[in-house]
Amino acid sequence: MYLFMVGAGASAAVAMRSFRRRERRHNETLDNLDVNIHVNGIRGKSTVTRMIGGMLRASGMNAVAKTTGTYACVIDGEGYEHPIKRVGPPNINESS
Repeated sequence: MYLFMVGAGASAAVAMRSFRRRERRHNETLDNLDVNIHVNGIRGKSTVTRMIGGMLRASGMNAVAKTTGTYACVIDGEGYEHPIKRVGPPNINESS
């Protein structure tokens, strides 16, 4: 039992360190962005996200957009869509 608890604790420590490392890199990436726009609401978020991304690209900015609705995708700086493959139905965790 003692060995199991030590192993579980060590595994949890390794997982937490990995999570913190990824979180730090993610936050550094966000800190380096010039503009970060969050679209919130009940209906039409994907459409608004696409429109804002298109306007920013048309103004000469390098804009990347991500939609997580029925058709989840990342829209790159040139306006090309890259679908996000899902294992199951849409869920709240994919918006991260």
